[in-house]
Amino acid sequence: MDAERVLGIGLPPHLREFLAFTNGFEDPDGQWWPAWSCGVIAADNLRVWRSEMLPEDLLAFGDDGASTCFCVQADIDKLEIVRWFWIGQNVETTLLDLPTFWRRWYADPT
Repeated sequence: MDAERVLGIGLPPHLREFLAFTNGFEDPDGQWWPAWSCGVIAADNLRVWRSEMLPEDLLAFGDDGASTCFCVQADIDKLEIVRWFWIGQNVETTLLDLPTFWRRWYADPT
């Protein structure tokens, strides 16, 4: 996957499989991107890692349309999905797998 080459890291298998199927998607009602495309993932993560706005052990892959992005651990052996709050520069752990994350996020995004 080109994003892996650009970032210099492998994507966790569950995120890689998801992106191979969707390459991101937009929320049609809110016009925001809960799951970014591979190109956006590569470009945005490089930018925020270089500016030290996001720890390099996190890989952002989407956002909630406000001040929070969805991340996976950059370590491909970890399945943990977290929400990164840009304003407070802190992490809130959510769920351990992507399918459960999406089901719960769309059931109650708060």
